[in-house]
Amino acid sequence: GVRVVRAPSPDLKFSFNWWVSNGTASQDWGPNKRNTKVQYVAGNLGTPEGDVAKYLTMSNGEFDFQQVEAAIPHQGEGWLPPPAGLLAEDLADGFDTRYLLSFGPFDVWPDSVLPLTIAIIAGADFHSEPRNFEKFFDPFAPEVYLERLDLTSFARNAQWAGWVYDTPGFDTDGNGFLGDFRIVKGDTIWYRGDGVPDFQGPPPPPEPEVTFTTVERQIIMRWNGHLSETTRDIFSNLADFEGYRVYMSRTGQLADFALLAQRDHVNFIRYRFKPDAFRWVIEDPPFTVDSLQALYQSLVDTASYTSHWNPRPGTPFHPDSFKVRDVNRALVEVLLDDIDASKLDTNLYYFERFESNELADDAGLVILADSMEQDVNRVIRKLYPHADPLDSIMILPNGTVVEWPYYQYEYAIDGLQLAEPVFLAVTTFDFGNPEAGLASLESSPLSTMQEIWPLNSAQVVRDSQRKPGVYPNPYRLADDYNSSGWEDPSRQGLDPERARKVTFTNVPEKCVVSIWTLDGDLVRRINHDEDPLSSQATVVVWDLITRNTQSVKTGIYVYTVESDLGTDIGKLVIIK
Repeated sequence: GVRVVRAPSPDLKFSFNWWVSNGTASQDWGPNKRNTKVQYVAGNLGTPEGDVAKYLTMSNGEFDFQQVEAAIPHQGEGWLPPPAGLLAEDLADGFDTRYLLSFGPFDVWPDSVLPLTIAIIAGADFHSEPRNFEKFFDPFAPEVYLERLDLTSFARNAQWAGWVYDTPGFDTDGNGFLGDFRIVKGDTIWYRGDGVPDFQGPPPPPEPEVTFTTVERQIIMRWNGHLSETTRDIFSNLADFEGYRVYMSRTGQLADFALLAQRDHVNFIRYRFKPDAFRWVIEDPPFTVDSLQALYQSLVDTASYTSHWNPRPGTPFHPDSFKVRDVNRALVEVLLDDIDASKLDTNLYYFERFESNELADDAGLVILADSMEQDVNRVIRKLYPHADPLDSIMILPNGTVVEWPYYQYEYAIDGLQLAEPVFLAVTTFDFGNPEAGLASLESSPLSTMQEIWPLNSAQVVRDSQRKPGVYPNPYRLADDYNSSGWEDPSRQGLDPERARKVTFTNVPEKCVVSIWTLDGDLVRRINHDEDPLSSQATVVVWDLITRNTQSVKTGIYVYTVESDLGTDIGKLVIIK
């Protein structure tokens, strides 16, 4: 199919004309109004030959009836009669056809531009019944055949083409205009964009804002998913949030992120057997267990069932255990030969899990907003599992205000290297559009990625007055920290001597770290001043380069950490 998604002006008139070209004038034919101004110089009624005929065809203001109706008289609507003889029937069942889409009028000035954007649209399952033409096509009564064509995919893709070109509800140029909308049952439904091309498809759910809390070797991520879970997809107008994923990387490069955990809704895709097409189709978004229980009275295990046509409405089943098998194909082949599809029970279903249905047991974990004491088991947990979706405010005993507590989540990871940062990210993903064959869409880990050091926070260091330490100690060149990923000169664009690294940990957020020889000579001084809330507030990195820009030698060094908490002294051994 073809759709105009942008024309030079919304007030233009459009014409649509089709014809069949043929060397024999009597067989060169197309629909024409009785009052047509087109001059057919060859005695035909189809191909416009010459500039005059072409221009008059473009400006005739006609919108031709479809070719399948070529044999039907349309004189009552002002058209010329169908072609004589068998030609009309021949045209109606398909032919080598041309069509012309025209628009105007307008004035074209020198160096002017006429913006026109056309979408070429494909549609799946157009012929929903394989024998439709053979059994039902009649050139003099095509409506029976037409009723069995499925335009759903074409209509959806035509709509999406316009939305991809100019996304409804999206302010492209930042002028405050988001497009046109309607209010339906209190919801704002955007149906047209702001007139500025976007060329973007449906987005994944919005990413949450992630915060991090750290202690030694442990990082706790927390976020509120209210917007992620309630924002409607501008294409489907559904709150299509499906779940969260937590990723970790050592480098911060997209290809290096590894999946640590996932939490998604417990839901199922329902397949319905479509008799006219003899196949299983998806017609709905995923069903939650609650919605299934509302549709079906009971859910029991059907693993022992021998009939793969069960379950159906009113039949007990367990959606997780019921699987489609190859026997369906054999049954469909039998139906093609022996059974009238119109008499089949159309309420034949089977179910499959959507995604992994991973949902943590939230009830076993009690979190205090001001405490780090918790059960760390590397799953995404809901902080307040007994909150209600409508809860907008919760005040904790310590006075902390939690907004939308129902949507508060956390992920804790421990056993990390004390002085090695990691990159952590939370992504959101939706359930896509199963009916349209659109896969689940996921946000990028780069959107929420942060580099985090698994160290005591600045507040913990101040409260406990932990003694600073240094890692690795001793620093041994034979341990080849480069190859282990601790130091990576290729990533930094440095030679190995300029990519060494030792880290001083448990330092106050504002301090001075000095490195000395045993003779008391100053080797290097590093001024440290970080935001107390930063994950790097309690760590200082030294590249083993002296204040004279030289590489340090093998030896025993003394370091001092000076701050308003006092002065700490320690030793560092370097073996090259």
